[in-house]
Amino acid sequence: MINRIYRYRDIEMLLGSRVAAENFLRNLAELSRVLMTWDEEKAYNLINKIDEGINILGVDPKAELHQATKKLNLIQEPALDDLNFIKKVIPVLFKNESSDIMNQLGYTKFHKEARRGDQEALIHLLISFEENIDGELKARITEKGINPGIIERIISYRKELWSANVSQETLKDSTKEITEENVYLFNQIYQEIIDICKIAAAYYAERPIKKSQFTFSKIVKNMNASRSLSQENEQDSDTE
Repeated sequence: MINRIYRYRDIEMLLGSRVAAENFLRNLAELSRVLMTWDEEKAYNLINKIDEGINILGVDPKAELHQATKKLNLIQEPALDDLNFIKKVIPVLFKNESSDIMNQLGYTKFHKEARRGDQEALIHLLISFEENIDGELKARITEKGINPGIIERIISYRKELWSANVSQETLKDSTKEITEENVYLFNQIYQEIIDICKIAAAYYAERPIKKSQFTFSKIVKNMNASRSLSQENEQDSDTE
């Protein structure tokens, strides 16, 4: 009997691997300097292998969860750039009031972890920012000369997260019968992904956002966070 070498459910491992593989492909120009054997052929072969594994479970490789997580990866850096800018200028423009404003907008609670690449913290920070940047505070900030477009962009990032609706069914256990041959393939995929993640995370050790894109446990955690927070958003909408 072949044992799984990973602690995740099969679908979590495979969808997490799909996200990591696309992060690998997207950063390949830089990462190929680390290992010269890393090229597009390797990246696409790995993605195809992962899709084969996902198809075994009877799940669409382009499932809603994967799309939502991919979107989150793409907006993470620009969202943090804008959030970081606001955090730096508020103390300059508002002096003694800055701590209260930082608390109100969610920075005190969520910004530190968001900067370290925790996507769940980033989501919560964006939610807190949007819900607490009322008309009066927004007017006071823009009156100080801050471009209102920056505030609007930050608000738009949260809306983008919800635009890819996450299916509640995606992460449910598969009812498909999994053979030993299937488990062997899954183990191969996981080992290859983990090897890539370890090297890429070491390369990006001083760049926490990039590093988080190759920290497998965070990828899976953030997929679940994307799903649960999307469902919370749907429930809130139902009660409005």
